Amino acid sequence: MVALARLTLGFGHSRDDVELVQTDGPDVDSLLAGLTRRWYLWLMDTAPLQMLCVAPVAGAMIAYGNYEGGGTEVTLPAACRRCVSVVFPGWGAEAVPLPPQRLDEVTARQLNPYTAATDARPVAVMRGDGRSVHCWPTLPAGRPATIAVRGVADTGEDIYEFDESAMATLAPYLHQHYKPFD
Repeated sequence: MVALARLTLGFGHSRDDVELVQTDGPDVDSLLAGLTRRWYLWLMDTAPLQMLCVAPVAGAMIAYGNYEGGGTEVTLPAACRRCVSVVFPGWGAEAVPLPPQRLDEVTARQLNPYTAATDARPVAVMRGDGRSVHCWPTLPAGRPATIAVRGVADTGEDIYEFDESAMATLAPYLHQHYKPFD
């Protein structure tokens, strides 16, 4: 990714046939490594799902809460950047999380039996912290559950997983965010 960023910003390619160490200026490769990492994090947070690697997320934890209108809180693992869907045992469909601004509305709907979520029509809302999802209908207390969470996970600093169509966003991002003398 750094070599591609170098070419995109007009620095030329890194020579791999000779070792050259320059100590009288900025370490461009380190600057570009940080910039491409920020691009990848931005991509996982904002890009259309078609550009990303959506996969099952391991390690989702359930915390039962006593919320008005019921509900079950699912805490996402630290590597999960975006939750795409949640499925509890017994649900007939997956729930796609709504934005946090809808939490009060969805909670109020659970008080009415005609608008409340059901196993055939579950509802999920992201919490404001982005680290947990509030889901309805709730699981009975004490019932063990294996839930399925699909999302976009950060695979680490050296591994980038995305569709090749996302490469079209790299050059505009680099040109907008690369500030060599700031």
